[in-house]
Amino acid sequence: MEFNQINIPCNRHVDEWFTLIGLGDIHEGNAGCDLDALQKVVDKIKDSATYFWMGMGDYIEAINFSDKRFDPRQVARKYRNGSIDRICQEQIETICEIFYPIRKKCVGLLRGNHEETVRANYHYDCLYDMWRHLNDIKVGIKGKSKTAEVNVNSIKNPTVRLLYDAAVVRLSFVNSNEKSKHPWKISFDIYGTHSNIAGRKPGGKVNRIKDIMADWNTVDVVMVGHGHDQPVAPSTVLGFNRYGKFISRDRRGLMCGSFLKTYTLGSTSYAEKAGYSPTEIGTPSVQFNPVQEKVRVVV
Repeated sequence: MEFNQINIPCNRHVDEWFTLIGLGDIHEGNAGCDLDALQKVVDKIKDSATYFWMGMGDYIEAINFSDKRFDPRQVARKYRNGSIDRICQEQIETICEIFYPIRKKCVGLLRGNHEETVRANYHYDCLYDMWRHLNDIKVGIKGKSKTAEVNVNSIKNPTVRLLYDAAVVRLSFVNSNEKSKHPWKISFDIYGTHSNIAGRKPGGKVNRIKDIMADWNTVDVVMVGHGHDQPVAPSTVLGFNRYGKFISRDRRGLMCGSFLKTYTLGSTSYAEKAGYSPTEIGTPSVQFNPVQEKVRVVV
């Protein structure tokens, strides 16, 4: 379990909205991966000062040729050559090249089940290598490397934080125009995890998301991945604040979509073989208004 707090300057305008996008279930290396659609989202994040993103896991396909899930028909053509014995490393390089221009807008990286399978069974931590690439941590040569001394905890204030399997990210919006020692600030808490939530019907996914919302009943937003879908679970909580004022607070739970096509002409996938419904490519946006203390999801 991890916690990461991000301070974001704001102008304290009533119509000022900030956007958080969950980027995950990309499966770079699979023949059905839609990198063009991903690049459009990345460009939007890069070009807007009010956009941020959280890595939701399953960035790469990460299925080695000795893995029982390996099917050469599902491998993207660019990897069907001699590089197949370093397929995870090359997939990481590809995805990090896409993420690099928006690395400073990342609130953290979660690990997906595809990266976890490689870590647990092949002793290679894909997430660590992504973290290293995005933080410009280089590996030395000729015995001069300090790689053995470099671990996640030894790097102070890295550009990109590792959130591992589950985390709460606190987005604290601070009035950038206020000069006092204690400027106005409002925070939103987001619980994020790749999860193992799946199933053919959206109702089952929503119920699982609501279960997490019940367990983490103080957070404003719950974001999950894995299910390659975009259901949203809205909730409104009633109560009294510390001053005795009757208030309502909006909460949202959501699954962050996918960039993996279910059906690809000239190729196949596990989803196609299982007869799954087509996946809508893309990801929802979570929007925060600090002044109104509102949160909403745009699909």
